[in-house]
Amino acid sequence: MGNNTRTCEKCLTVIPVGINYFSIVKNLEHTLNSNNDELEIEVVDSIEVIVLCQNCGSNFNEYNISAIINAIPARGMEGRN
Repeated sequence: MGNNTRTCEKCLTVIPVGINYFSIVKNLEHTLNSNNDELEIEVVDSIEVIVLCQNCGSNFNEYNISAIINAIPARGMEGRN
């Protein structure tokens, strides 16, 4: 596959260039004040965490996203119930 194609991580469908898809991206960001006192955000690092085709992504609703985020332990809370 070429460097520009994606594969759905749920159904393994190849997603050609130009076709809509869903992704969750983890960004490491840095905030700055610009010269005109507006807040700017610089993305220092970015990685796609998950890629889903449009069909699978349509079934990936906000409840599913909340469940994934809530499963991440808070700092210092690992192993606690």
